[in-house]
This record gives sequence, C-alpha cells and structure tokens, in this order.
Amino acid sequence: MKDQHIIYFSSDEWNSGLKTSQYHIAVRLARENKVLYVNSIGLRKPTVSKADFLRIVDKLKRCFRGVQRIDRNLYVFTPIVLPFHGIPWVNAFNRFLLMMFIRYFQIRLGLDKPYIVTFLPNTVDILGRFGERKVIYYCADQVSSFKGVDTAKIEEMEKRLLLQADYIFVTSRQLYEQKKNFSSRVVYLPHGVDTELFNKALKPETEVPSDVSQLREPIIGFFGHVSRDWVDFEIVTFLAQKHPEWSILLIGKVAADIPELSVYKNITLLGSREYTSLPNYSKAFSVAVIPFVDSMLTRNSNPLKLKEYLAAGRPVVSTPIPELLNFSDIIKIASGKEAFLAAVEEYVESDSEENRLKRSKLMERETWDQRFAFFVEIIKR
Repeated sequence: MKDQHIIYFSSDEWNSGLKTSQYHIAVRLARENKVLYVNSIGLRKPTVSKADFLRIVDKLKRCFRGVQRIDRNLYVFTPIVLPFHGIPWVNAFNRFLLMMFIRYFQIRLGLDKPYIVTFLPNTVDILGRFGERKVIYYCADQVSSFKGVDTAKIEEMEKRLLLQADYIFVTSRQLYEQKKNFSSRVVYLPHGVDTELFNKALKPETEVPSDVSQLREPIIGFFGHVSRDWVDFEIVTFLAQKHPEWSILLIGKVAADIPELSVYKNITLLGSREYTSLPNYSKAFSVAVIPFVDSMLTRNSNPLKLKEYLAAGRPVVSTPIPELLNFSDIIKIASGKEAFLAAVEEYVESDSEENRLKRSKLMERETWDQRFAFFVEIIKR
C-alpha cells in the first residue's frame, strides 16, 4: 500500500498518550501514504461530571485549531458533534456536521479516492460520501459492551458496517467467531508489539524512573486503564492485603470511583506516563499482571500489554481472558483471587534472568511491522 490517500476514523485521541493498535497502524500507513487521522467522535452520552465537561472543552479547542500536521504525511483533526446521542434530529445533524468537516479537509488536503479505515461502528452512516475506494473496518474491541453506550444501536450499526466493509480485521479469536457470521471478509489480525522499545527493560543502561525507584521490592506492576471496565480491584486489594511487604504499582489514567485503593499504603497510583518510558517502569516490575474482570468486554479483548510485558522480559499473571489462553505455556493463567495470588507468589520466588531473556526473544516474531505487513498483504489481494 503506497501513495494512497486515507481517512482514518479512530476511537482514540491522538494526544491521549495511548499507543494502541490504532496508533501503530496509523503511523505505519503514514510512512508511504497521506493520512487524515480523525480523533474519536465518541460512542457514549456524556455524564454530568467535571471530567466530561473538561473533555468537551478540550475537544472544542482542538476542533477550532483545524488540522494539525504531525508528520510529513500525517494530519490530525478533532471533530465536534452534539453529545445528545439517541435523538433522531441530533443524529442527523451530527452526520451532516461530521461529513462537512471531513469533506472540507479532504478537499483541502487533496485526498482523492481515499481508503476509509474506521474503528467505530457509528461511522457507517457517513460512508459513501467521500468517493472512497475501499472501506476497512478494524475491530479492536466489542465496542457495544462499553458502559454508557446504546448497546442495541451500536450493534445495529456494526452489523451494517460488517455488510458494507470491503475488509474487516479483528484482534481476537472471540471477535472473529462473532463477526464471521455477518461477513466472509473477516480476517484475524492480533496485536503486535514494539520489541525494540520494550526490550530496553533488559538492558543494564536502562534506568528505573525516580518516582518508583524507592518502592519496596517485589513490585507487582500493571499499566493500562485503571478503571472498573477492565480491572478487578478485588484481586488488586487482595494482593495488597495478603502481602503488605509488596508494592502494587498501577500506571495509567485512573477512574474517579476507586476509593478502596486508598485504604492500602502499598498500592501506588502513578497516573499516565509517556509510552516511551514504559520499558523503564517495566524494568522495576518483579511480576506484571493483567487482573481483568470477567465481562463481555474483556472476554472479547486482546490486551496489548501482554506482549509489551513479555517483550520487556517480565513474568505475567493474568485472569482467564480467552485470547490469552494461547500463551498459557509462557504466562500463568489464574481464575479467582486465591489462585491469582499463588501464581504471583510463585513468580516472585522463582523467576530468573534466563527466563526473562527467553520471553523477550519470543516476541521478536510478534512485531508491529510484521502485523502491518500482513494487513497490507490482505488489502493488496
């Protein structure tokens, strides 16, 4: 795929600090193609909260800035739509507004006969308005399972998108089994990993950041969304309670409704950190964990952090997420807080430098460049 024009509808914000599959695919597409990266138009109704109010204000500011040029071929735009999803006239107005925004920048940037890449089912109603060559649906999550979204409406939109899309990529086998019922064009494309970045955790010259260097070892580490949508905080607090001598380190954006974590002095919430610094923090982890809740959202997920942990050489303990069962020979899968605790204890006692090097070596066949090459190969066919 070279010298093409691409309109890229992401469910992430470019400046959020997240480096999900959406980021990794976008930057690789932009190496040889012109890409307009459209920040998330949102799926859920906003709540009456300070966080949502500030998010709306931030979106307004970035919308009025217009298109930002990030790199030679990569442009980012933040559209603004009315937040009252579900009201027919609002939905119609939002479709019109979004279409006009994108058409304006499409003409301005000269995006002729573009490929449409979308991560959002609710973009289905504006397809066919941009003279697009092909439509690619990249399904990274079961988005209808997120809290606050109109599940029935999103499912209906996704079914239409599955029927219309020329290419459909899914990141977990669970998603594949669901989506293949609606289209024969579904392709399984699991996440990759930036091995060159994360294996820095194994190098002697890599420094542990000062904000964790004083924590008592062993350090049980996690990075990602620190929210009830994903994390089973009963497991986290159980680890902290049973081993007050351990340090439980949670890195990532923290939801505002987790008061139980403040009870334990050995739980540290760092908040978000730069993506490129995660290998430095990973180096401090004695054991990396994925203590996910059991939900429709997590059952269909493919946690990107698993391969990042492994590329950094860390031993990993996870709850039984279906996609991760394929890695049960190199990580520990534990169901329930008692089993999870026992698995972490075993790694604390028995991990070795030799095992860390083996884990990191295995991830050399799981890189984002390899995943992207497969993505392009499917489209070329």
